[in-house]
Amino acid sequence: MGEVCFMAHKRKFKFKRRFIALVVALCVVALCCVYLSQRQKMEEIASKQTELEAVLDDLTSQEKRLEYMIEYRKSPEGKIQYACEKFGFVKEDDIVFELSD
Repeated sequence: MGEVCFMAHKRKFKFKRRFIALVVALCVVALCCVYLSQRQKMEEIASKQTELEAVLDDLTSQEKRLEYMIEYRKSPEGKIQYACEKFGFVKEDDIVFELSD
């Protein structure tokens, strides 16, 4: 009878090893899936960041151009140019071309 108890105990021990190995394998698979998912998300974020940086660069250059235009319009030369464009004024040394249909 002592041998039967020993065999039952041995079989139970093997079941625990297989169960632990299965749990470890499932954990490894789950961690790999999480890693791959997070890696894909990071690549998407990096791509979006690159796109947004390009948009930021474009907007920054546009802002600088507009600031320059505003400062130019505030200067005397800018005011004269605006008056010429808006109201058709001509300076003394300008050459005027009249086009007729």
